[in-house]
Amino acid sequence: MLCVLVIVAFAGSSAYDAWRAYHNALVATDRELDNVSKALAEQTAWTWQGIDLLLRDTARWYHHGGDTIAPERVSEVLANRAAGVRQVRLLTIVDAQGIQRHRSRGSSPPHLDVSDRSYFIAQRDGTATGLFMSEPLVTRSENRAGVELSRRLDDEKGFAGVVTAIVDLEDLKQFYGAINLGAGSAIHLLREDGTLLVRNPPTPSAVGEKFPQLIAAPIAQVKQVVNPIVGKRDFIAVARVRDTPLELTVTREEIAASRGRRARAA
Repeated sequence: MLCVLVIVAFAGSSAYDAWRAYHNALVATDRELDNVSKALAEQTAWTWQGIDLLLRDTARWYHHGGDTIAPERVSEVLANRAAGVRQVRLLTIVDAQGIQRHRSRGSSPPHLDVSDRSYFIAQRDGTATGLFMSEPLVTRSENRAGVELSRRLDDEKGFAGVVTAIVDLEDLKQFYGAINLGAGSAIHLLREDGTLLVRNPPTPSAVGEKFPQLIAAPIAQVKQVVNPIVGKRDFIAVARVRDTPLELTVTREEIAASRGRRARAA
């Protein structure tokens, strides 16, 4: 009888030790992803902060006399300004009717109308408070995939147009593509409405789609969701990108995390 009790006690102790090791590994994975997401979000914030500063300064310059100089001189100033921010492919000024008047590279196509674009409508109608970021789109002037950031222009009569910066999605892909978090891990940059801008590893068909599950991490010690992009259960960490309408999410497949735990234990 004593032997049986000893065996049961030993088995119970071993099971508890295994459970504790498993739980500690889950917490460690959660902590790792949380730290990585926060670090990447902060790095991302610095990138977008430079773009927003460019838009702010350009709007201020145009308001205080930039709109009175020769068109070719305006384009030259825009080119010089855009050259200082590597992520910006094109800097433009659009009038109150939605017609692109000036751009940092080349001349604007005649009567290029962007009045139906979200980055123009939000500023014109006052639904944007400061910086606005569009959904992924294909630009009309260059026929390339990107996102467009805008800030409002005002004059004594009110709304006078927008200043915009186009950020190439390929540049964003390269930025996050250089980061390797291991098999089964992924980085997602999303708008605050859940619209996916960039994912590493790339999933082109998902870009532009909304995934609200990826910006609303569950409240739990160890956070997991079923990733709607890959259909697998993932660990997840979400970090707000400060001063932007962006969220950065890092995920790791549950099975990949389990393999990593077994490899470390071996």
